[in-house]
Amino acid sequence: MNIYFAPLEGITGFVLRNAYESCFPGTIDRYFAPFIAASCRKKLAARDLRDVLPENNTGICLIPQLLANKGEDFISTAQMLQQFGYRELNLNLGCPSATVVTKKRGAGLLAEPELLKAFLTECYDWAEGKDVKISIKTRIGMEEETEWENLLSLYESFPVSELIIHPRLREDYYQGRIREEAFAQAYRKICTEHEQPAVQLCYNGDIVRKEQIQKLADAYPKMPAVMIGRGFLMRPGFTEGLLRQNGEMPGETAETGGLETEKDVNKDKFWIFHDRIYEGYRAYLQGDKPVLFKMKELWSYLQVGFNEIAGESKPKTDKLMKQLRKCNTCADYDSVIRQLKLLCRQNLK
Repeated sequence: MNIYFAPLEGITGFVLRNAYESCFPGTIDRYFAPFIAASCRKKLAARDLRDVLPENNTGICLIPQLLANKGEDFISTAQMLQQFGYRELNLNLGCPSATVVTKKRGAGLLAEPELLKAFLTECYDWAEGKDVKISIKTRIGMEEETEWENLLSLYESFPVSELIIHPRLREDYYQGRIREEAFAQAYRKICTEHEQPAVQLCYNGDIVRKEQIQKLADAYPKMPAVMIGRGFLMRPGFTEGLLRQNGEMPGETAETGGLETEKDVNKDKFWIFHDRIYEGYRAYLQGDKPVLFKMKELWSYLQVGFNEIAGESKPKTDKLMKQLRKCNTCADYDSVIRQLKLLCRQNLK
């Protein structure tokens, strides 16, 4: 089974991708870039360009993601990405943000089936014969699960290279329950009703442990990939050591000793991962404020893994985390990080 790194806006840019790949090489088959808001501009915005430049993603299989609802915008931006050698693009039909949805983009486009159909027609008509694949990352609807059957039929009518399903409604955001039956419906229709499915299917949503991947592999044996986002930030490297043979997940064996269920965080690499991200941001961001903004956002996820490493030191950890959130300079941040690292070393003795 292939493992994909999901796009998280403002977080999983080239700095984090390079840090992750250097710390946990070979664990990610594909990285998906945070979305680019497609337009008819003649060139990419500086931030978007920097993120997808091949020289900033050496040794990484990167799939750019586009956010659009007009064919002309998608095509214009896709043509610019073609110039950098990208031959596969991902269409974002899942972002639940109000600022995105109100413009009928992301998950907002799911509520406009006729507009969605016309948009997809333009995109796939353009891609035909141009050696460009278009995959889709989608939710199952805006407000009701009953929307999913029609959406799924619509997707099946296009040459979608890969359908990545986050089985939640837009109204669920990221906290609502996973709607497992909706994904199972897609699996039955795409993977079991056809001997050789035309569409590759990928599951995305709330994967934070190795055993969850095994459970999905057992439930959906013909599914070739899973996509993980927050799990990789909460527990960096938690899929390291996960055996993948001929694209399939092996079962538990005496040789492997089964899958880990505890202490998935790689203690030796946690801080290397952190430090490389920190150094990467300091290398290109101007001033302490933007660097600290990025790092504090990252720590909202990293703290999960850190707490597992720190173990019984939670009172001290909580105090230092409060100090970290109040840091206004990189010097203050460095001081807190030194104390957190010391706390880890003391706990591991």
